[in-house]
Amino acid sequence: SSPDFQAKISIAYKEARETSYWLRLLFASKYLTERQFNSLHADCEELIRILGSAQLTMRTKLQKGL
Repeated sequence: SSPDFQAKISIAYKEARETSYWLRLLFASKYLTERQFNSLHADCEELIRILGSAQLTMRTKLQKGL
C-alpha cells in the first residue's frame, strides 16, 4: 500500500543519510582515500536526492488521497 511504501522510502532515506555520515567519518579517519570517498559519497548523495524526491512525491500523493 502507499503508506507502507512511504514508510519504506522514509527508512531508506534515513539510512542513506546515516551512510553519508559514516563515509565522511571513514574519510576523516583515513580509512578511505580521497578517490574512494569522492566516488562513494557522490553515489550516496545521489541516492539521498532520489529518495528525498520520492518521499516528497509520496507525501503529496497521500495528502491528495491518490
